[in-house]
Amino acid sequence: NIFTQSGHILTFTASNRGDLYWHDTVASTEAHSTSKTLYRNIPELSAKWRYPVMKNLNTKSSVVLEPTVMIVVGQNYDNKYKKFELVDAPKNELSENNIFKNNSFSGVDLHDYGKRFKYGVNGLLSSNLLYINSFLGQVLQRNNLSKKNSSNYVGSISADIGDNFELFYRFRRDKSFS
Repeated sequence: NIFTQSGHILTFTASNRGDLYWHDTVASTEAHSTSKTLYRNIPELSAKWRYPVMKNLNTKSSVVLEPTVMIVVGQNYDNKYKKFELVDAPKNELSENNIFKNNSFSGVDLHDYGKRFKYGVNGLLSSNLLYINSFLGQVLQRNNLSKKNSSNYVGSISADIGDNFELFYRFRRDKSFS
């Protein structure tokens, strides 16, 4: 992380994920058994900017607003990667908790590919007995899977009253808000 004098937080990452699989198929006869080694690497560059803005409204109340932007440039998907989808369900687990991670899949076999632009804003209001936290973010993804831009919105809002009662709502929508 790089912290500027004015409070900006910058994070730059270069990564190269490498997966190595040994795949054995056992048949009823040893002549039909096969064994193969699979390997892939996924190089990526990412840059993230955050700027937390905090303000005390009075001695018992404060507000925080934190915009965040992230750009990920990664390798495009290739059909040869289908053979790595061995165990995991191909369900992307995008939420407000992992929107700013490079990979939104929960398992180990699947990965996000292509170029991704992610942005969002987190808001927080804290008062005497009331604590309200909200987030709204979007991912714009360009890859060769769909041959077009795809986007998803994620968000949440929660209200905690006196540390005794909490209401919350979380959502994920596509670009048509479906």
